[in-house]
Amino acid sequence: MASGVSTGFVLEATTTTGVCRGLEAAGAAVWCRPRCVDVDAPLADCASAFRAFFDQAEPVKLLSSFEDLGYSTPGGSSRREMFSVQLSHPARFPPFPWPPTQPALQRTAEEGFCVLRSLAVEIASALQLSDAVRDETDVFVRRDTGAGGDAPDYSPSALFARTYHLADIPEDVNACGAHTDSSLLTVVPLNRDNDGLQVLDQSSRTWLDLAPPPAADGSARFCILAGEALASLTEGKYTAAVHRVVRRSCDDAAQQQQQQQVRLSLPFQLRVSPALLPTTSLQPATILM
Repeated sequence: MASGVSTGFVLEATTTTGVCRGLEAAGAAVWCRPRCVDVDAPLADCASAFRAFFDQAEPVKLLSSFEDLGYSTPGGSSRREMFSVQLSHPARFPPFPWPPTQPALQRTAEEGFCVLRSLAVEIASALQLSDAVRDETDVFVRRDTGAGGDAPDYSPSALFARTYHLADIPEDVNACGAHTDSSLLTVVPLNRDNDGLQVLDQSSRTWLDLAPPPAADGSARFCILAGEALASLTEGKYTAAVHRVVRRSCDDAAQQQQQQQVRLSLPFQLRVSPALLPTTSLQPATILM
């Protein structure tokens, strides 16, 4: 599909220029890239490792929880699980424990983090925002633990492994409600395991699907979403994408079988140093529709 052409789905583009045009027009675009082992393999390993993590018993998973990092169940519901990853300063020991049952999870997760960050930085550079996303080994945020002591520093950006137990969510009920991200850009690898992501077309007020790639497609697809920070830094040139995840109704046995599975997504949020943003802090805005 040519860049900038809409067919009821989010705009698809094969170049960073096309992605930028899609972001300006709709706040979102699908970036179609040639498959590359340096990108595909780390992301496949990352997804596989997090599937193994989420398959563990709840008490084991809770051992890898620290404040807003590591494992959590947003909203207190086991139907939705999340693992948050932020790179820690190399000179400081990360305070939250990686699961002892998966000694390679930290390496695998951080490799996935770096791959997705490099894609996000490529788009940010095309948007002429390179200065806002300088190497995060030099940009760390002091975290306030409330204990009054020395706290580790973390990169602002974050990788989230999110699961939705679709069989436990009623049909046609949103697995994740409509919202915007506080990030500069959000990058979501698209595959057949994370169908259901939609973006709101602001002009028509209709929802556009982000279709997973066909099984025989030779390209890798990534959803690129504009965030609140991008809207702020560009003074409204780009609008933060309103997006949600829906559980579709099942029309046949194959769909019903797929709905019994756990939906896994690996969204990466490229964030900027708070010093670059306006004095009013940006928070994710939930929009009920």
